[in-house]
Amino acid sequence: TVMLEKMAVTGGSSAISNATFAVVGSPQQKALGIEDSWDKFYNELMGRGQGYNQKDLVRTMTQNTLKAYEFVVENGGVFEPEVYALDHATARSLQPVKSGAVGMLKPMQKTYKDQYNGKIITRMRVDEILLDDAGRAIGVKARKNYHFDMKLASDDLENMSGETVYIQARKAVICCTGGHSADKDFRSQEYPHSSILATTQQHGATASGWRLLANAGARMIHSPFHSVSFPQIPPIMGAGYYVDVTTGKRIFNELSSTSFIGFELAKLLSENGGRFPISILGATGYEKRVEKKHQFMVNVNAGFCSIHESLEDVAKYYDIPFDALKETHERYNRFAKQGKDEDFGKDFSRIGNVDASDAPYYVIVVRPNYNYTLGGALIDTSARVISLNSGQPMENLFAVGE
Repeated sequence: TVMLEKMAVTGGSSAISNATFAVVGSPQQKALGIEDSWDKFYNELMGRGQGYNQKDLVRTMTQNTLKAYEFVVENGGVFEPEVYALDHATARSLQPVKSGAVGMLKPMQKTYKDQYNGKIITRMRVDEILLDDAGRAIGVKARKNYHFDMKLASDDLENMSGETVYIQARKAVICCTGGHSADKDFRSQEYPHSSILATTQQHGATASGWRLLANAGARMIHSPFHSVSFPQIPPIMGAGYYVDVTTGKRIFNELSSTSFIGFELAKLLSENGGRFPISILGATGYEKRVEKKHQFMVNVNAGFCSIHESLEDVAKYYDIPFDALKETHERYNRFAKQGKDEDFGKDFSRIGNVDASDAPYYVIVVRPNYNYTLGGALIDTSARVISLNSGQPMENLFAVGE
């Protein structure tokens, strides 16, 4: 097997990720007595997908998380003993030690090279999947000595560097080409508001992989779908209330899906001059709902979070109309105490029925970033790419990952 990497280093965005891994039935879950099941995970994801999920793919994925985890560990991956709930209903998320690169990618890459004689060629951009007359993938057209250029408006469309080579595939072509979170031009073609959002992803996360598969005749789906990330994860922010700093008013149900939050915040930022909203937690909410308090303090030092002894302090610090903020604050806390959100229907039982009335106030900048895109080639449960024209799997062509 040879892996062709267009960038100068391997790992893509996963190399700068925590690579938190949701696993059902892990040894860590069992050691802590956490009961879980694949169908519980399946139903949770189906609900969050709002009807867009491919049921067979979600079922296959949730049934095989333990198998995937064991594969990673057998090939060198090392994980922490803790299990986190994060944005899941059940604590099932595992964390590679230190980071995704250190705990998972580097040891797996070493195994790939040392035990399987795997080869890696960097700065090799694949431009075309080659098909024979029967539509079978038989290789790729690529460019060696390719130099990704961040100065170009679109590296995909403008960069002509490198020398053309043809590589034959004896068995198959597998596209694990990542998403297009860093490609503002491409993503804004279908979702114009997204042009205002930054991304957590590495510069090479462009639409080159999307174009590669589309040009090969793959059925492409879910192009504008994406997940956003924040300095703090949504359930932590959802323990308080969101405020538009330009008006001092709440925006929506803070426990909405991440995709809904992302769409709504991009729209808000495009309309309010790009001023990030905030989430305000009271002291009780902070103590009960924030799992990783050290992470919160890291973000305080980074300027993404702050702590205030009074609501006046919050208004002054973030330049919010105080009277409007005070009215919002009192209204929200009244809803929380009565257990009924008359404005947006927030389910307070999901956050332990805490309000945000007690100081100090823990404030999080709700700063949405494109974290990953969800669109790509339609595949079956064996990861075979589905043809746009036939609706059938394309022989010898697979797609995995983002």
